[in-house]
Amino acid sequence: MRALVYGVPPGPFEVPDDANALTQNLAHSPTGLRQLPDPRLLRPDWVITRPRLTGICGSDSKQILMDFDEHDADNAMAAFCSFPQVMGHEVVADVVELGPEARGVEVGQRVVLNPWLSCGPRGIEPPCPACEAGDYSLCWSFADGDIKPGIHTGLSAT
Repeated sequence: MRALVYGVPPGPFEVPDDANALTQNLAHSPTGLRQLPDPRLLRPDWVITRPRLTGICGSDSKQILMDFDEHDADNAMAAFCSFPQVMGHEVVADVVELGPEARGVEVGQRVVLNPWLSCGPRGIEPPCPACEAGDYSLCWSFADGDIKPGIHTGLSAT
């Protein structure tokens, strides 16, 4: 699959002398379109999806354009990322493969992905108090388990 990956050497990019600061940063951003192995099922209850639409949100653009200031230079989300990472976490996708224990979806079904790799997707039992309460975005285990920390998954295509 091809994916927009952050944390790799940037490709060649010429910048005009009068370019603004964000464009100048883009020329040095460690981002590139890369060919990666096709996804595999990490757990028997996971599914594989093919992105149909992916949003680019503020955290994506700040990362790619290296547009951080003194207020967000020590971004709390950094603890939940591992590099290199496939960009994109606002995803509408089609299910293309089911794990043997996957329930509630079918191949061909259109889904919206929840980017929070909390206790359940990480196979952590018992779930933390936040996950037990259904507050997955407050999970205590984002960096635990055998899945690398991260929430970006969507700017890729097979």
